[in-house]
Amino acid sequence: MSDKGANWIDYYQQINIRGTQENEDFCQCLQSTLNLALPTKVGQTSVSSTQKLMCLGPDEWLLVSKNRYDVFDNLWQIKKQLTQKAIHISIVDLSHARDVLLFDNTNDQLNHYCPLDFSTEAFPVNTAAQSKLGHIDVIFYRLNKTQYELYILQSMKSYTDELLSCLT
Repeated sequence: MSDKGANWIDYYQQINIRGTQENEDFCQCLQSTLNLALPTKVGQTSVSSTQKLMCLGPDEWLLVSKNRYDVFDNLWQIKKQLTQKAIHISIVDLSHARDVLLFDNTNDQLNHYCPLDFSTEAFPVNTAAQSKLGHIDVIFYRLNKTQYELYILQSMKSYTDELLSCLT
């Protein structure tokens, strides 16, 4: 699909994190381990050169790293520490559940099959959102003015290719 402005990315580590952002211990442990500010509003992200942390819900984040097992071991230590203090935390590695598609939305093709407003005013750079693309669940992350990362369940990869080929 590379000739259509879309390329599947080889690998991103994806870790789903759930916890209570009102709990100071949870926030401090997470921020110090990841060296990223904890985004607290849905859609906000914190980005470094090797990883990003997307706020997907009031108690849910997706940590994405270009490096395999970059912070995974440290997150397990946090989980152990917080669990001992009876603080809710959930960490799930989703790296092998989703593929990532780099998509160039120069001609606003995503608007045909997704209810989100992809204008730069409504969906600025470094914003993330969960929505639908056709009939599939997708996490959208805006990299720059026209490029997006689409986090798609692996079982929907062929459907996504077919859907997007109709748009170009």
